[in-house]
Amino acid sequence: MYQSLEDFASTRQKAVNDGLESRELAALMVEKFAEGMNACGTDKIHQADQLCESIDPNYQKNRRLRYERFATLTLTARQTK
Repeated sequence: MYQSLEDFASTRQKAVNDGLESRELAALMVEKFAEGMNACGTDKIHQADQLCESIDPNYQKNRRLRYERFATLTLTARQTK
């Protein structure tokens, strides 16, 4: 019925590998997914941190940066070579 956190993180990692999402965006989505699960009474925050770090090695740094300034989402076409 509910997608597991691991499945969701795996889907986000695949999107990163396929060049469809940035590491930062994918990790943010996993973080927010876990926060939603936590609001429903399932404590997955620690597990989410580990999954986010596996997607984005700079997750903790990027998370701090997000909270230090106004956050926005830039939707630009990816660069092709």
